Amino acid sequence: MIAKTRGNTAEFVHQRLLDDLQQGSFLPGDKLTTESLARRYDVSRTPVREALIRLEREGVVDATANSGYEIRTPTLDELCDMYEIREALEGLAVAKLAENGASPELIAELRSCCDRRRHAANLDETDTGDRQFHALICDSCGSETLQALVHNYLVLSTVFNVTRYLLKDRPNFNRHDIDLEHERIVDAIEAGNPKLARKLLAEHIAYARKLMRKLVRK
Repeated sequence: MIAKTRGNTAEFVHQRLLDDLQQGSFLPGDKLTTESLARRYDVSRTPVREALIRLEREGVVDATANSGYEIRTPTLDELCDMYEIREALEGLAVAKLAENGASPELIAELRSCCDRRRHAANLDETDTGDRQFHALICDSCGSETLQALVHNYLVLSTVFNVTRYLLKDRPNFNRHDIDLEHERIVDAIEAGNPKLARKLLAEHIAYARKLMRKLVRK
């Protein structure tokens, strides 16, 4: 059993569950029980229960009969809503970052995220690089309130990333264009141009939303 305080253990389980969800270890519709997750993460059932309650509040899982949980299966409209909210919130976050001024160290870190994604060896590494890029912008925007809002919808859209599964046999689909979009966003941040940074990031997320809708409707 992992020696952690109860609160820390619940946070550990919550993060591990999110990581597993984002990496596709669990899929929408999958059943989750406190017993199976306690064994998986080598913890007691209490912090697992607390983590699942938190994920229910965040819109990731639904409670089912017999104290179980099920990973939500959002509708296409709900998925599109998540992306549209991200367009607005992340657009505001990147504008704040560009307006406030990003340090050379942060610019270097953002470019490092771009490099990791560009040189990713597989789809998992590509997705990880993408999440890190968007999360870093969110974490650096200078507003804790905005950061919390962006993070929630960033998690939801990556947990329910249906495009990943629809394109699993085409891992390099549009990869070069997305890498260029990321680099242009960093250029706008470095130039201190909030209007351009906001426009580029909103267009970047809007493209992902439109692609998802098109693929799901095929």
